[in-house]
Amino acid sequence: MAVRPVAARTRRVARRVAGLPTGLTLNPSTGVVSGTPTTFQTANVTVTVTDAAGRTARATFFWFVMPF
Repeated sequence: MAVRPVAARTRRVARRVAGLPTGLTLNPSTGVVSGTPTTFQTANVTVTVTDAAGRTARATFFWFVMPF
């Protein structure tokens, strides 16, 4: 999954994420969430993106993780 705001095409943005399931990480340079979860789990994940002008947007979502 990639976290890519529209503004990323024209401006530098900072990305942060809180609450990722165990085994997953965010690459702040690319916005890609990757990794290998190893257990069944649920997570409330919040992604925050801030552009060069200091404008911030947040999205929170709920994940069910079922590794196979």
